[in-house]
Amino acid sequence: MRYVYTVLHPNGEQYITITDEEADLTWLQEAVGGWIELIRTNRFDGDIWVNEEGLIKKLEYNHEASLLVGQHLVGPVIFAEERK
Repeated sequence: MRYVYTVLHPNGEQYITITDEEADLTWLQEAVGGWIELIRTNRFDGDIWVNEEGLIKKLEYNHEASLLVGQHLVGPVIFAEERK
């Protein structure tokens, strides 16, 4: 099994990590800059991770991720999917 993690930042930067192992909690927290929260949508088949306190911390609006998900998202957003 392969795992693909795409991190979209509010400034438009994008980072893709492909690995044979699932990301651990530490990596996810570092990528979003704090505690993580899992969100689901019918627009994406995998997991979406965001900073749980993003709105409280007034993180920057993430326009690209918000368009993809159909929700107001802030800060870095991780799109995680499994591939065979």
